[in-house]
Amino acid sequence: ILPLKSIVNHKCLIIKKKEINKGQKFCTGRIVIIAILAGMLLPALNKARSKSRTIACVNNLKQVILAGTQYAGDYQDILPTGFQIDKGYTWAMLLYKGIPSWQALAGETNAGTGNYLDANITRCPTITYNAKAYQGAYGGLYLATANCRNLYPSSTFGAFYKYDNIAGLGFGGAVNIVYLSKAKRSGDVPVFADAYRGAGTPAGPNFAPGWHNSNSYAAGVWATFHEKNGNTAFLDGHAETTTGPEMFSRGLISTYKDIAGTWVAK
Repeated sequence: ILPLKSIVNHKCLIIKKKEINKGQKFCTGRIVIIAILAGMLLPALNKARSKSRTIACVNNLKQVILAGTQYAGDYQDILPTGFQIDKGYTWAMLLYKGIPSWQALAGETNAGTGNYLDANITRCPTITYNAKAYQGAYGGLYLATANCRNLYPSSTFGAFYKYDNIAGLGFGGAVNIVYLSKAKRSGDVPVFADAYRGAGTPAGPNFAPGWHNSNSYAAGVWATFHEKNGNTAFLDGHAETTTGPEMFSRGLISTYKDIAGTWVAK
């Protein structure tokens, strides 16, 4: 027969074990509930984060087109877009000053000469630097080929675009020029946009709306960096979010790429 003290201690031990088991089950249950709730909330949080970045990108583009308009006021009505410049400058470098970190990663050494906006405003907040796909800044309209120019005939859109060598614009050399006030349908002329392009191209950040060489990154193309959507700023100063098929239906582009680099042609 066990002493009374031993029996009491033995019963207490049994009670403690039962309490521990109950606590373990309770904790396990809470962990399962938390995991379920996290699984339910995570997609919503990711969607909210994606929407926030899309809105931030649209706001960036509105500031870019505003800065470009101010530049045009200072330089003969010419809007800096996706032109090729013999000194190695890009449109963005005419609007910001200095060399931002992502420009240095792209191997660009020429400093920006403008003072119209912050360098970080000239790039989409969704993307990260990738040497093959992105060189930082948004793409500027670049009507590099007949396929591109045919999308914007002068009879419909006005003679807003030409290739010329004009001095006194803040750089030197022949450039692809967009005139701010010569377009007939300025609300339908995309001038800055999310763009997929290759590294090391002297033309710099641009998008050619009718570029059909899927094996070449020499000219950038309009891109969907926001799930199935891409953001674009137009010549009249507004910016919007659209899908590739929507841009097709409006006749504004005839090719684009998604964020994974998949080529889509009309």
